[in-house]
Amino acid sequence: MTNKKKIAVLLTAALCLASCAQKETEAPEFAPAQKEINVHFTARQAETRTVFGDAETDGDGRTYYPTRWSGNDSQVMISLNFESGVVAGVNRNDEAGKQASFDASFTSIDTQAPYVFYIVSPSEAFLWPSSERESVSVTIPGAQAPSSASPDEASQIIVAKSASHSSIPENVDVGFTHITAYGRLTLKNLPLASGVTVNSVQIISEDQPLAGSWYYSFQDGSISEKETSSSIILDVSSVNVAGEEPIWFACAPVGSMANKKLKISAILSNGKALVRTITLKNTANFASGNIYQFSLNMSSAEEEDAVVTISESETVYQLVTSANDLAAGDEIIIVNSTSPTYAMTGTSSTSGLSSVTKDATTGFTLGSDGYIRLPASSSVQKLQIKSKSGSTYQLWDGSSKYLYSTTSNRLQMSTSSMSWTISISNGSASLYFSSGIRRYYIKFDNSYFNTARSSSAQNVALYKKITRESSAEIDMSHCCPLKVVDVVKS
Repeated sequence: MTNKKKIAVLLTAALCLASCAQKETEAPEFAPAQKEINVHFTARQAETRTVFGDAETDGDGRTYYPTRWSGNDSQVMISLNFESGVVAGVNRNDEAGKQASFDASFTSIDTQAPYVFYIVSPSEAFLWPSSERESVSVTIPGAQAPSSASPDEASQIIVAKSASHSSIPENVDVGFTHITAYGRLTLKNLPLASGVTVNSVQIISEDQPLAGSWYYSFQDGSISEKETSSSIILDVSSVNVAGEEPIWFACAPVGSMANKKLKISAILSNGKALVRTITLKNTANFASGNIYQFSLNMSSAEEEDAVVTISESETVYQLVTSANDLAAGDEIIIVNSTSPTYAMTGTSSTSGLSSVTKDATTGFTLGSDGYIRLPASSSVQKLQIKSKSGSTYQLWDGSSKYLYSTTSNRLQMSTSSMSWTISISNGSASLYFSSGIRRYYIKFDNSYFNTARSSSAQNVALYKKITRESSAEIDMSHCCPLKVVDVVKS
């Protein structure tokens, strides 16, 4: 009988820009499965879903912008040992935004000590944790709506990592640090005709991606590109741009931007745009948690028909042609061939895991471009790579069930984990588990996915989830004011 023990875990989130020191841990031990743990976080001056306060001066005379908890509905994502995340709602405890609290419940702990909490805020920025990379993938939005005093709250991405513990402690202190860098742009001397206003501002980097999906490493705080974009578009309806109020934005911490070019477009209410391309100074630097301030004289800006470049993204599944393209955190589906007519579902029976055919409502579609698309009501089983060691993988549903097979060849989704060896040749995939000297290969037969001891029986392929991006130019000269839509999220 499973013990149920409730442990109140207090996480005091103090603002800091350095990672917490790690403790030496004792011999590894496992937490009992299905233990319910209630986690209570208390954050002082923490930086989850925050806004910037008024500029202040520190003891050394340097100007900084303190962060405050906002009163808006917000959430953080918490991962224990890079398991799938748990969402926690945030409550502001005081009007000044200096204190806040949030609670979360972990209903199943199936991981080995030492125990470490990893936190991402806001929760919608969190894509997937990777224990193999010791990282999380996050999305920096390419469409933002700043105020005159702060970047868009949803674009301020910060993370925290606790110390390691040999057992789950009652109290855990964490400190948050920024992933995102910030810009503070002022447009001066805008040549606006009477009654014309600025609806939005677009920033396009000619040399460096600034938004989209990135990997953030908890080992050294570095970032690496995943599926990125070079464009940021800012809804400035809350900013008096003509009155030279600052335009805030968040971007990836790409470091030095010395001598790199930015194209700045002020999209006007009359369907025109004022455009300037500038080369940044040697001091230009976008670093995590830092603000780069710059201004641009728009008196010489060229007026042209407003054409806004929108990076549109679409979630599709692409045929995997090499096992080297698979990594922890990736999402895959299993189909019956490289040009599939059937896909595996999570429905178990005495015959194995059932399949679904190509169907635009409950199944999948295969486009002429070679990508699989899943409708919202699709019953196709999405599998995530929980861990990878060499050519061996654990595949699960991201919650509690793993792809598993009995030695009687019955494939199923089970709470028991299993390791699969994967190799791929010309798109055809070999997935097998070993039991003693025997190997059991995944196969498709008579509408069901099962296993067989013969390697010649295998006839499956893997498709991996990707974000397919394309750019579209929208002519605003004969259109209404631009409605900003976040088109970068995966």
